[in-house]
Amino acid sequence: MSHREVTGLVARAVEYKESDLILTVLTDGEGKLTVTARGARRHASPHAAASQVLCCSRMVLNEYRERLTLKEAEILEAFPALREDLSRMALACYIADLAQTLAPEGDIFHLTVAALLALCGAKHPPALVKAAFEMRALCDAGFDPSLDPDLPPLSGDLALAARYVREAPVGKAFSFTLGKKPLAQFAALCEQYTLAQLERVLPSLEYYRDCRGR
Repeated sequence: MSHREVTGLVARAVEYKESDLILTVLTDGEGKLTVTARGARRHASPHAAASQVLCCSRMVLNEYRERLTLKEAEILEAFPALREDLSRMALACYIADLAQTLAPEGDIFHLTVAALLALCGAKHPPALVKAAFEMRALCDAGFDPSLDPDLPPLSGDLALAARYVREAPVGKAFSFTLGKKPLAQFAALCEQYTLAQLERVLPSLEYYRDCRGR
């Protein structure tokens, strides 16, 4: 049995057997990994906190016959502000879900963490974070909207925003502003393009829409 050390964000957690969780982990440099957290659903488990969705940790993994299990975890960021707001938490879960869906096409760890940190503060409107994440994640995965002939040509503020999101350093991808109407248009465009590329609506997006309507 060998060990691996990774820094990763739990994007998904699925119950398995009596007390385990199967984690989908977005990592810094190693793409998407599937990790078993044994006993993580037990109240006293040392892995319970680090196995929560949207928890970023430094992990030590056991590797045996190409299967990974969680041995140790040191939590780096749990984004507590998101867990206090249902709508923002729902959006964060959608961002993580979209990230793990696109992960095989590129390294999306840093962009996802940056989006979650942006959502935690009051500086960036959730609609802007969502739209910018969708566009940049698709671009990084090889789906550049500027090369899609089916999309309407962008002009003015929308064109500037799209160019900025595509070209900005990952940590600055959400550091721009749009007026209320242009932001609504930009958000609609980014979501439309995301749905067109995925060819389906993620359940996490539907849940976020429900939360916003409450």
